[in-house]
Amino acid sequence: TDLGCANNQFTTLDISSNTALTSLNCPNNQLTSLDVSSNTALTNLNCYNNQLTSLDVSSNTALTNLSCDNNQLTSLDVSNNTALTNLICFENQLTSLDLSNNTDLRSLTCSSNQLTSLDLSNNTSLSSLYCYYNQLTSLDLSNNTSLLYVYCQNNLLTYLNMKNGLTDEIGDVNFTNNSLTCIETLDPDYATSNWTSANGDIDEGVTFDVICGAAARTHWYVDTTGSDASGSGTLASPLSSIQIAINASTDGDTVSVAAGTYVENINFSGKNISVIGADSSNTIIDGDSSGSVVNFENGETSAALLSGFTIQNGFNTRGGGIRLSSSSPTITNVNVVNNNVPNSGGGIHIEESSSPSLSNMTLSDNTAGSAGGGLYCLSNSNPTLTNVTITNNTSYWGGGGIFISGSSLIINGGNISNNTAGETGGGIYAENSSFTLDNVTVS
Repeated sequence: TDLGCANNQFTTLDISSNTALTSLNCPNNQLTSLDVSSNTALTNLNCYNNQLTSLDVSSNTALTNLSCDNNQLTSLDVSNNTALTNLICFENQLTSLDLSNNTDLRSLTCSSNQLTSLDLSNNTSLSSLYCYYNQLTSLDLSNNTSLLYVYCQNNLLTYLNMKNGLTDEIGDVNFTNNSLTCIETLDPDYATSNWTSANGDIDEGVTFDVICGAAARTHWYVDTTGSDASGSGTLASPLSSIQIAINASTDGDTVSVAAGTYVENINFSGKNISVIGADSSNTIIDGDSSGSVVNFENGETSAALLSGFTIQNGFNTRGGGIRLSSSSPTITNVNVVNNNVPNSGGGIHIEESSSPSLSNMTLSDNTAGSAGGGLYCLSNSNPTLTNVTITNNTSYWGGGGIFISGSSLIINGGNISNNTAGETGGGIYAENSSFTLDNVTVS
């Protein structure tokens, strides 16, 4: 049942006998107090624009919507309101707000209060946050992976953690008129391009980084036990994702990855860094069939190093395991296994004048729907392979082990065996190319 009594001049309202009431709308009155302790069935309470100095909703455990803005509240306890999804409490005098029990909260408007802190770590369903015009000095939104709108302008923020993995999902942000110099995010490149002072998102001069203040660090650590949200990238406090460590790094840095399985698809993003796993036998990057597992496609040079991994379960149009375009990295002590593409380069796809150095590797059990089950090379590329085993790969047309077109290939030592092609070149297929084999077994 509903009661609507808005826009009157009520100074008191007695609803103690209305125990079946589910919705109460009494805004724009002159109420100084409101007793809803008997209305335990309430799910909707709109009492904004009154003169309330206190509001007890501890008995209203079914409450899903509470709008108590524009009153004179100095405190608000919603710890019993675990079903709450929408809370509007702006234009009050609140100095604190405990939302740790409100795990279903979707929308929070607590702007224009006197809040000095706001813990939203338990509110993982939160999609809209309006907390502007408070006195917040720090705000951690790393757990809030459902956010669509964030307005936290006009605070005293010196720290803002936006490491929730969101990019295009967020519709609008406003971080202006704070004391921020840097904002933490898992994808600084995206944030730099899309959250700008020109758009009114940030103040002039604010930058983005995975870990603010860590510019001098040159060695980053990743472990399955780490955390992208709270880890600092040190050995004692590692990150949990290889890509996040890459995002945080700069040319010349090293990313050390502890043993374990990392389900992700990584991109060196043009950085000449070293990404080194503990050992190829126990450090696995699993592409989860959602793209090439490793990408070099932004001009990486031989100073870019990938070492000590097993690369598996990649799936893309080309280059299931590793895809190289216009790049010449160094790849060593890496196993590329069980990757699949409908087109070319089941294990590795090399194109556009790439000249990588591949050594001490195994390419096995990779499949290409067209050509180059193990390795596909074209477009004036010049890879060098040293002590590489290419075995048990399959191509449904040509080059079960290797397919090379319009390029040059050098192989020093290794074994190319037990590869199959549906039409031609079970081991190696070459056209308009040159290749040199030195101490290589082909069978």
